[in-house]
Amino acid sequence: MAPKNSPFYPLRDLLKKICNHPSTRFSSADLEVLRIDVTDMDAETGKTKDSWPQYATPFPKGRFESLLEERSACIDWNELRNAQDYSDADPEENPFDIDLFDRAYNTEHYLRILLYRDAELIKWSAYQYKGSTRGPYEHLFSTNRFGRERWEIHGLLEARDPSKPHMTCLIMHDSNPDEESLFRCELYGAVSLMAGRLGAPQYGRQNAIAPIIVCTLAGDQARIIQAHFDPVSCHLIVRKTKGFTVPRVVNEGSFLLLRWMMNEPCGDTLASTYDGLALQ
Repeated sequence: MAPKNSPFYPLRDLLKKICNHPSTRFSSADLEVLRIDVTDMDAETGKTKDSWPQYATPFPKGRFESLLEERSACIDWNELRNAQDYSDADPEENPFDIDLFDRAYNTEHYLRILLYRDAELIKWSAYQYKGSTRGPYEHLFSTNRFGRERWEIHGLLEARDPSKPHMTCLIMHDSNPDEESLFRCELYGAVSLMAGRLGAPQYGRQNAIAPIIVCTLAGDQARIIQAHFDPVSCHLIVRKTKGFTVPRVVNEGSFLLLRWMMNEPCGDTLASTYDGLALQ
């Protein structure tokens, strides 16, 4: 059971409101009502213009490029090229071109080859793979539908350091990219993981903040969401990058997405920092 003044409880209430929202998208007015503050974030650095603390930065570009070069001999480049090779053929002949959701599977496959399998880039990051169909996050691994929405969470990662409550995930969805709005799947994924983390005794009794990085992918369009709940103002703080292309060949867009999945957790998340501050 989470402590009485834990952010877990307002997060649980917020999650219900996200689920009951009538649209797949949340406008600026919707977000204001829900006390969700959104600012833009630079994809290369993770920096923003707001005054909130930063809780994650992308894996350094130079280190990533050196690591990829060192691990290149372990990669089955023929399979990687085949994984990238799909055309705009008729959907009945080419299952990778049915819709944005299914096309994202193709991209997720070659990211998996680099991150978890051949190159095993995840081993050099601060995270470990937590992908499982069992446990407190199992409901996130099935295809989720609210009306006609379709989305899935893949690549659930948690910080190796048990003192850090940070988590990262990849969400694939079928909504057309929209720079002005947040999608339900982005908010639902972030708040679900946050509440699950702060509701767990090993994290919730020590931490007041559980930063979540959500990497979203619709077809070949990606963006990064960094979210945390401020226990003083009781606002959900969301930073989002502009959308960027992760094309059918491994390039800078693919590397940027991988660097965020391998992000470096930082920031003070301890509950002791907020002692004496009642939830409003």
